Amino acid sequence: MIDTTQLTNLISAFRVETEKESISPETVGSLLQNITDLLANASSSTEQQIFENWKAILSQLHLVESVEQGANNVEHVNITMSLRDLANGGRTGANFQIEPATEQRAGVMTAAQAQTLAALNLAVDALKLAAVNLANKNTEQDNRLDIIQGRSDVITDMSQGSDHASKVYLTIRKENLKTGAIYNKINNKEIAAATSEKAGVMTAQQAKDLQKAVNGLLVQEELIRVLHSIDLVVTSIEDRPYRKDCLYYGVEYCDLYAGERFPADDDIMIPGATTEHAGVMTAKQVQRLDDAERDIFNLRKAFVSVSGGATGQLLPIALRIGSGEGPLQVLGALPLIEKGYFPYLFRFSRKRNRITERNEHDEIIRKHGPVRKGWNMVGKVDAIRVANDGTVSIRKNVFKHPMIDTELLDEFQTNAKFFIKEETDSKGTPYVSYGKTQVKLTREVNGQEVRRKVRLLYGIAFADYKVGPRGALDMSRLVTPIVPFHVCNLLLDTDSSVWIFER
Repeated sequence: MIDTTQLTNLISAFRVETEKESISPETVGSLLQNITDLLANASSSTEQQIFENWKAILSQLHLVESVEQGANNVEHVNITMSLRDLANGGRTGANFQIEPATEQRAGVMTAAQAQTLAALNLAVDALKLAAVNLANKNTEQDNRLDIIQGRSDVITDMSQGSDHASKVYLTIRKENLKTGAIYNKINNKEIAAATSEKAGVMTAQQAKDLQKAVNGLLVQEELIRVLHSIDLVVTSIEDRPYRKDCLYYGVEYCDLYAGERFPADDDIMIPGATTEHAGVMTAKQVQRLDDAERDIFNLRKAFVSVSGGATGQLLPIALRIGSGEGPLQVLGALPLIEKGYFPYLFRFSRKRNRITERNEHDEIIRKHGPVRKGWNMVGKVDAIRVANDGTVSIRKNVFKHPMIDTELLDEFQTNAKFFIKEETDSKGTPYVSYGKTQVKLTREVNGQEVRRKVRLLYGIAFADYKVGPRGALDMSRLVTPIVPFHVCNLLLDTDSSVWIFER
């Protein structure tokens, strides 16, 4: 269609001309010429525009010459096309994919969907087989139901019956499968109490006993908890008399929780006494005391005549006991030794000496004398010796020592174990002889023989003459009092001990 817009505008402009002079052949001719030019131009422009529009449209369009399926993957189908350009006649290639089908739109089937479909086909076969098996099972169950119903009565309910202190009662409800009749009786079954031979229910008393045991266990657990809260406890204290100026004690600890023992160490120290505070007597203080006793003795000696035998006044002596197994010392012994007095060892016991008499026919008769109870001389003459420094030693064979090999030992010994005779009886029980008395060294504890503490009383004194081999000592000839001391056993453990001196 020709665009007449410009032509209409020219005609409208000609019509509005009002001046006579303006309407002339020239004017009309000019108008017609413009219309002719306009028509000519209008026809050419329209066709040209149409062709241009078609050309623009064709340049955007491609002609599909061939379509074929390309290389596929597991998710898409690929389409390959050959295109002809309508504007210039050239050929190009193009590809596109057909998307997988979903629940909302159609599409191609993916490889996964094909695998699922194949698996479903297999599952359908399995379901068919299962359906056949189920039908067989139903037939089997029907047969069993017939068997069950043939038994008539079945238990349909069970509950606990009345309370009892030593039994459990059960109420059992039965129903007849054929007739539907119900049998329900209270306490129609009982379970007896458990015993040490067979299982059963727990009685009320057993429950009380169990609770009592649990309470006792809780108390024990509390005690154990308290013990575990204690880090260390002292299990033993060992005396260590190694210092002269103080006392040391080794303390052994035990960790109750871990069960570990810590060896004794010098953990407790008691200092020596001073004029300002109490304490133990040091070795130096003992020496001063001994010196003071000796000085007192020497002062008394100046006023006592010791020539010509005993005067009725006893000269003072004292004993000093060393630590451990000896030695024993007599303080003030030197003046007595210088004057020729003799030391004797005594034991507080019963004794009968052998005496010699003549009968009416003037025949010599040897017999035992009367029994004497008290201080009695031990051994023969020279049973003990006192050195110038006061150290006491005893002849090794005063007591027979079956448990000590004395062959290679010196004749005189200062050790406390030579002041006793330790033996064993026919039953293997150890004992020591104290005069005519046998003192056992063990006692029974919880069915086991353990060592016990034994203290044997002895004494030392000086006399003014020497007793013969079979003579008895006249106690009135003593020039010193009998100074007592003890020989006792220091327990090391349950089956061993050592002998020491004590006051």
